[in-house]
Amino acid sequence: MYSESLEVRISAPLVRVSTTRPIVGQFLDRTVEIVRVHWWNGRGMPCVVEDCPLCEEAVRVRPYGYISVLLVGRPAAVVLEVPASAATELLSWKVRLSSLQGFLFRAYRTSGKPNSSVEVHVGDHREVNRGRRLLCVRSCLATIWELPGPQFEEPLNHYTSRVRSALRARVAAGG
Repeated sequence: MYSESLEVRISAPLVRVSTTRPIVGQFLDRTVEIVRVHWWNGRGMPCVVEDCPLCEEAVRVRPYGYISVLLVGRPAAVVLEVPASAATELLSWKVRLSSLQGFLFRAYRTSGKPNSSVEVHVGDHREVNRGRRLLCVRSCLATIWELPGPQFEEPLNHYTSRVRSALRARVAAGG
């Protein structure tokens, strides 16, 4: 028997595209999750849009894309973070292909600067090893951001409300 309030907590490293070398791997998710992110107190925090405490504080927000991937040379899945332009391109690929899952990719920065554009090239399809543990990206991000995780089969609007409350408490406490 399970509790409907069972919170899903999964942890995986967050990986960004380096300025020095490309990232090569395979998409494990069907699509990319786009999240508006505030940079606050030296770290990223999600924007909950409606009644967002960080928007009320006029903290700058930028959209980022998140997708679980398996990188060449790493045995476990990670969460890849890409800026909005690359995330939009991945959504276009998802529409063309119907799913990103299983496709190989190569992501790289267009120049050696930390905030330069990220290009993502999608290649051939390979079957995803069914024994591979797939990640719940939303749960991984909640763990990284130290926020409540989603509950089993919880509607998104309920989860967003819980995250909003947790963010409000954190902003009120100053960090």
